[in-house]
Amino acid sequence: MTKPGSPMAVPATWDLVSEAYTKHVAPVLEGYAREALRLAAVPPASEVLDVAAGPGTLALLAAAQGHTVTAVDFSRNMIDQLRAAAAARQLKVDARVGDGQALELPADKFAAAFSMFGLFVFPSRARGFQELYRVVRPGGKVVVSSWAPLEKTPFMAAVFSSLADLLPNLPAPPRVLETPEACRTEMGTAGFSDVRVEEATFGFEAPTLKEYWAWFPASCAPLAALSKHLGADYPKVMEKLYARVLERVGAGPLKVEMPAFLTVGTRS
Repeated sequence: MTKPGSPMAVPATWDLVSEAYTKHVAPVLEGYAREALRLAAVPPASEVLDVAAGPGTLALLAAAQGHTVTAVDFSRNMIDQLRAAAAARQLKVDARVGDGQALELPADKFAAAFSMFGLFVFPSRARGFQELYRVVRPGGKVVVSSWAPLEKTPFMAAVFSSLADLLPNLPAPPRVLETPEACRTEMGTAGFSDVRVEEATFGFEAPTLKEYWAWFPASCAPLAALSKHLGADYPKVMEKLYARVLERVGAGPLKVEMPAFLTVGTRS
């Protein structure tokens, strides 16, 4: 499990990246969100929950489809981004700051619930799964997404292996829910039935690595956490990191495909 002290598991990290993440990452994540909604086959005009909602990628899509949506995230800045987007699109989303491991929501409330690339960094994934199970109605669907192993995304592998070379004492990124077996086991342990794992791949494209790098570090939570840790040394480390990544992936054009697992289960 992700350690409680992990920078990926604290709101401040996601507060730091909220603006760049919303602008550059969320549009690509829409592909996974659309696929999750399709897999859940949510009945029209249902009550839907998005946990670890970030800037509301799935929540906004669900609201646009006519669902009554509640969205929860522990990052206040992410919730602010979600509220602003909902207002701009004239969509109604009940967006709340809260803990996905202890939802302040009644049991048996939602027809479907989702956690898109959030639950896998919870300090207690078991509690996260249990809370999704608790708040969904019997027969309701839950979809949880997580990234495939880093090695399946060569660009990210180049970034984090190069970073490990530069900072050998830096803790490695968490490697959890990165196999179909692990996904099925953890959701099944929480009590869900008919658990299955579907794969989906979407990605980013840029004419050059330089153009991609202009926004990538500011939107990447592990690098944002590193900026706080390194302080004044961060720009120098990033210069060295860019040089190493350039050597490994080239100047471009760049295509970053990011395979992911969408784990679907039914509340018994």
